Amino acid sequence: MQYRQAFIEVIKELFSTSRGTYNVKPESTTRREFPAPVAAPLLSAVTVPPDVFDFSGRPDIGTHTEAFVRVPEARLFLRPVHAFDSVLTVVPYATPVRVMRHEGRFTSIEHHGVIGWVHKDELVYSGESIFPELAVGESYDAHHASTQAVRRYLGDDFFTESLYLPLLAVEYVSFMLRRNGRTLPWTMVRPRRAGTWHVLLRGGRGVHVGLAPHTGAVIEYDVPDGESVVGYVESVRPDGTLTVSTVGKDEEGVFVRYQLNEKEYRELRALFIRVT
Repeated sequence: MQYRQAFIEVIKELFSTSRGTYNVKPESTTRREFPAPVAAPLLSAVTVPPDVFDFSGRPDIGTHTEAFVRVPEARLFLRPVHAFDSVLTVVPYATPVRVMRHEGRFTSIEHHGVIGWVHKDELVYSGESIFPELAVGESYDAHHASTQAVRRYLGDDFFTESLYLPLLAVEYVSFMLRRNGRTLPWTMVRPRRAGTWHVLLRGGRGVHVGLAPHTGAVIEYDVPDGESVVGYVESVRPDGTLTVSTVGKDEEGVFVRYQLNEKEYRELRALFIRVT
């Protein structure tokens, strides 16, 4: 018994002296560290590839419902692809069309009740490049953008582009008439110089030649010791005063806008050509 008790005492002593030195480590519970999630940068703007919706520098296409054909002829396709026998109709230059929607390089438009697809580059969304507004006193030579726009609109009907001529009055007046929905019924007689219009057009369908002015009519008269004048009547006031615009009246290629009262155009023996 003594030996047993002594052995127990020794064991107690050993545990008592080693408690502060030997500590049993619990099973490792080392935490796996993961990098903190990185927030994706916020997009301040959506970048659209330039070749998808590049409509000649035009603003957001979604806000526009009208466009104009900018090529001599725009083929209207059944689907947004160039496929065999899928052309529905052909839309001429400068024709206004209604924009429906866009898909890739094509735009869906409506023209006279026909809906189809044209290549996006065949449309322009501002009429300024097709229907230029001329500035009083400015000279329009053959290289001027407005001169070229007028000739594109007329299909260079007077064959002036290849001759590098400045903008002519006959071109300007023809442009203004056609822009306002009036087409002159020309015969095959050429040339159609200023001063000859009332002779060449008299008796034509819808043409009225007379002494009474009308807004939207053509005015034509001879100038003593000068060239004949053909111009476009922009307005007629109640007192008979006319506002006329033309090109080259005083200086070659220069656009002018002037007024004539009734006494003045009577003295000039002006004739007025009205197309209905």
